[in-house]
Amino acid sequence: MKTTPATESDPWELVRTASRFLIASKRCEIDALETFLGMAPWVTSVSDLIHALQRERGASNLYVGSRGSAFDEERREHIAASGKALGVFLESLRGLEAERPASQDRTRLFSRIAHAVHGLGKLEDLRASVVGLRISPKGAVEAYSDLIRLLLEIIFEAADAAVDPRISRTLVALFNLMEGKEFAGQERATGAGAFAVGSADKATCTRLIALLEEQNRCFLYFGNFAEEPVRQLWRSLENSFDTREVENLRRVFCAREGGQALDRTQSKAWFTHTTRRIDAIKEIEESLIAHLEELCREKLTEARSGLREEACALDGFVQRGGEAGPPVVVFRTSAEMDPPGGQTAISAVTSGPRLGRSLVDMLHSQSRRLQKTNEELLAAKEALEDRKVIEKAKGLLMKHRHLTEPQAHKFLRDLSMKQNRRLAEVAAALVAMESVLG
Repeated sequence: MKTTPATESDPWELVRTASRFLIASKRCEIDALETFLGMAPWVTSVSDLIHALQRERGASNLYVGSRGSAFDEERREHIAASGKALGVFLESLRGLEAERPASQDRTRLFSRIAHAVHGLGKLEDLRASVVGLRISPKGAVEAYSDLIRLLLEIIFEAADAAVDPRISRTLVALFNLMEGKEFAGQERATGAGAFAVGSADKATCTRLIALLEEQNRCFLYFGNFAEEPVRQLWRSLENSFDTREVENLRRVFCAREGGQALDRTQSKAWFTHTTRRIDAIKEIEESLIAHLEELCREKLTEARSGLREEACALDGFVQRGGEAGPPVVVFRTSAEMDPPGGQTAISAVTSGPRLGRSLVDMLHSQSRRLQKTNEELLAAKEALEDRKVIEKAKGLLMKHRHLTEPQAHKFLRDLSMKQNRRLAEVAAALVAMESVLG
């Protein structure tokens, strides 16, 4: 016995199917927003853990630089604070891997979390090396920085997975602010170590200048993507007393390059003012995370309201169908549906032209909204793509030319200026020529 297709026996099946998938699309959007709203606690925990490790790094560097004669009490306090922050971070991750997946792929995010948690297992060995003075100030900075970098990558992947343009822009701003704060933390630790030792060689001064340039780059991106209330907080920080004092101490530091003696008594002032500046950046981070959570709630409310309205409208189309006469197929041409040059044509089965156009308008509105969202997302994530290719190019230069990270960045920057091209363009060209770098 031959089975009649559902569309032949029930012409309304096309309407019902289209309606189901339109609603499913909205539900996927809501799932994604709920996922990002649920991210707020562990984004906060990552931020707090990074901040605690940055403070521990600074105190540990002063301890090592002074050969254990200073900052031991502060170091112990910061270790205790790091332990609490680590506990909160691990608790925030509990059950995350078992949650219902949203529309975005979480593979890379979970992989970054796994790497970060595994890396944090090295903390105790690092602390033992610091206490035993078996590590140099530079080595301590690098070891702590490697752990912090793993945590920053978690925020990077969260930003890369965002599905709403404003949420994406906020996460891009947050990532760049946190990365800039990390470079500020490395600057604090590098300078603290030099002040504790009592000398600054040319390499250390060059390192500080490179870290300042990296901060400026990150904070520029942050300013481009952050919204006005947060930018106002940043402008206040730039004009603060501690920022001015840090700038003065930078000049003092670099005026002594070439191995000349530094005034060790200024180590306390350096650590105090750089710490206050970093703490102020942390407060801006917290404001940005709070704004992110508020934005997720706002978008989620809008999406749920839209889902209810569309579900009611679509139910009405189907219910009125049997009363409005025999079903017909309504086609919209690509010229009606899209701007000039558009290729999309959408059809709908309904009981008449009026209802047909209503359903098609809803489908078209959804399609255009998603297209606009995708275009805005691509623009928001361009900064993340630039960073990916720049970091890859730096890694290749460090591997094949045996450069340090600051030297690799300087190489790219100088090449960019020489060729009058964007840094990301130069980096992409180098990545494309990977085979010739060896």
